[in-house]
Amino acid sequence: MRFLLALVAAVALAAPVSAETVLIQGGRVVTNGAGGTLDRGDVLIVDCHVAQVGAHIAAPRGARVIDATGKWVTPGAFAAMSEVGLAEI
Repeated sequence: MRFLLALVAAVALAAPVSAETVLIQGGRVVTNGAGGTLDRGDVLIVDCHVAQVGAHIAAPRGARVIDATGKWVTPGAFAAMSEVGLAEI
């Protein structure tokens, strides 16, 4: 019986945290590797994936909203094939 309780507790603690919806608003958004930017842009992240990039995105119900005013937002900078910040020599 103790083994079963320990197993159930281990599975409960090992379960991944549920994904959330995050809206980053008002930042300077880098949109591509060619130097494109959106001043006062928004980035919507749903279940750990960038769902939408644009201006004045409405916050979905239950979304965590982050004010990025005056900050850089680089939604694609961590992609393996991203060219953000690179220049030909």
